[in-house]
Amino acid sequence: MDIAPLYELRTRLKHAVISGSDLITEDFRLERAVSEMKPLEAASPVFAKIGQLTRLLLSGDCTDRPGRLLDAITLVDAVICTQGVVHVPGELQEIKTGVTGSIITNAPHSILSKLLDALENSGSGRYAYVIETHQEHPELFEDYRVTQGLVKALGASYAELAEEVAGWLKERGESILPLLKEGFDPKGKKEMVRRVQVIEAVAKEKENAFYLEQLETAQKEVKQALIYALRHTEQNLEYLTELTKTEKGNTKKMAYWAIASMDHKSAREFWTAWVKKNPKEALPFLAETDALWASDLVAEKLKEELEPWIAEKNDELMGSVPKKTVQMLRACLVALPGKTGSKICECYRMAAQIGWNLTRPMEGENVIWSFKDLMPSLGNATFREAMPQILYQTIRMKADRELGETAIEIWNTQEKSQRTNWFPAAFSAQILFHTEAECKKWIDTYAYKDSAIYGKVIESEGLKREIERTFRAIWRKDELSSVLRKSGEGALQQYASVWYREDMKQLYGEIVPEETSDDYVIWGQRRSPVNGQVKTYMHPLPWSVQGCLTDLIMNCKDQTLDMHLGHWIQPDNLSYCEKLEQYFYRRARVVSNNRDYLRLLKRCGSQKCEGLAERYFGDGRSIAAWEVQMYLRELPGGWREQLKEITSVRNKVKEGKIKIRNKQIVKLLDDYIKELKTTGEGEE
Repeated sequence: MDIAPLYELRTRLKHAVISGSDLITEDFRLERAVSEMKPLEAASPVFAKIGQLTRLLLSGDCTDRPGRLLDAITLVDAVICTQGVVHVPGELQEIKTGVTGSIITNAPHSILSKLLDALENSGSGRYAYVIETHQEHPELFEDYRVTQGLVKALGASYAELAEEVAGWLKERGESILPLLKEGFDPKGKKEMVRRVQVIEAVAKEKENAFYLEQLETAQKEVKQALIYALRHTEQNLEYLTELTKTEKGNTKKMAYWAIASMDHKSAREFWTAWVKKNPKEALPFLAETDALWASDLVAEKLKEELEPWIAEKNDELMGSVPKKTVQMLRACLVALPGKTGSKICECYRMAAQIGWNLTRPMEGENVIWSFKDLMPSLGNATFREAMPQILYQTIRMKADRELGETAIEIWNTQEKSQRTNWFPAAFSAQILFHTEAECKKWIDTYAYKDSAIYGKVIESEGLKREIERTFRAIWRKDELSSVLRKSGEGALQQYASVWYREDMKQLYGEIVPEETSDDYVIWGQRRSPVNGQVKTYMHPLPWSVQGCLTDLIMNCKDQTLDMHLGHWIQPDNLSYCEKLEQYFYRRARVVSNNRDYLRLLKRCGSQKCEGLAERYFGDGRSIAAWEVQMYLRELPGGWREQLKEITSVRNKVKEGKIKIRNKQIVKLLDDYIKELKTTGEGEE
């Protein structure tokens, strides 16, 4: 049956609604559509009813034409809805999501298609778009179509995007596993490596059969990733041990890394035997494990190498350091970060006693030996510089109290000429493991000295640099997380937030603080020697930074530290903002280039700008026009305060008290004054 006349009738009725019911009797098109409905009226009572209504609508006897028009169009629409048909060629297939959660989200095609394009294709700007979309619309990433796009993005040419996506997929739990395993290619490339990393991060030993099955045909990096995934269960130890004998190169090394990550008696026996046989080769593989047995093995070999160099036993040792000693120390220090325990603490004490004694050339060379090209985190550090750095790194990673107290002990007992490098470790331990009152007393004792001119000042410039290193690791948690996400490392965070309220009594003994400062954290990072992934460790501070720690930065009067203090601003904490505002304003009035302070003052809610522009322009420096434009836009205060300040600068330029030779800058000042006046008139 052809129901095309019904659709035509609806069109004509809608036109009648628009043109008005008074003109219906003159609408010849509607009259024609009604007549074309007659063949359908005999086919169904409902079509006959439609014909009856529409003929009444056109007749001169209709007394309620608007009402009849509404009845007719309503009935026609209802009938058309019952006649609708949707048909797509092909067979019905079940949607394969492979994940739980939302099957499909109510997202506009313009957003979803662009997101899928950014995930599945290469090109500039795609990484930023995906990251921003994930921050602003995380619900889109629950859509099954986007989930499939995320799996494809593991092979993205832009490595930062692929690593970020891998982190998101790890958070999805075991529901993501079927999609990751579907179409897995053991002979594939980096995408398949990341699939293995996500699978083993989520499922660990539960997918051991999958790892072994894929290993039968796996190649290159995929094979290495599968071997490393075998570390999750002790039953693979025999197989891994066999691989260390049959494989070569990086594949062999991965088997060693896997065994090193096993915290089992049999694994401990394996490493004990190998370290005894060949410590130079074996020790670096212990860098990835935090097991106590590994700490003890490293400590025993390190202590063995350090004992001959203790100062009071060193009368007969002169000149260079034997090459074998240097090689063994390097092997030990590669494995040292993250290691804890009493034996490790003893090694740090020995290193402090040795001091400068190992700071000499290696035999056959003329320059002091160092850890150059060995560990990026150490740079070109000598032994006496490297040990304090590793201790500081480990305290930030593990927040181990015994290590912390060892660092404080070393600082308190060392001679001034020897102890500066130990300050970050000792200071961090004071913050993590002591009350604020105890920390303040320690700072007053060891960080300050009396000056006849300035009163209490920081002991030395070297100590000020170490204070800066310490504070670089203390941030507001929310701001740090945001920075890490933007840097592509947010998804790899490993929160080590162990200081909860119930742990405080054990930490402090009988002194239990009322609350912890969960807003602020001390943090550290470590790049895995196995796969290069970065782990970020965060530990909430047990008390607020707003007291003695803020005071210490203010007493340093250092621009770099001031900028870091800006990371501690809490816009909703009015009393702290007022304290910081007063400090930043004083500093901005005395430093030569105070532009960076303007942003900090604005974050504190400051409205003061008197004297700031005068200081900036009156310094006599060469200033570019673009710098001036930025400065004027960043100046705090309302239009009145800014107008007063910029007018003062302009008057002093006219009087010759401020020298500005660039006429373009003078014009910028004049234009900004006019703009401020216009703004003011508009507001009033």
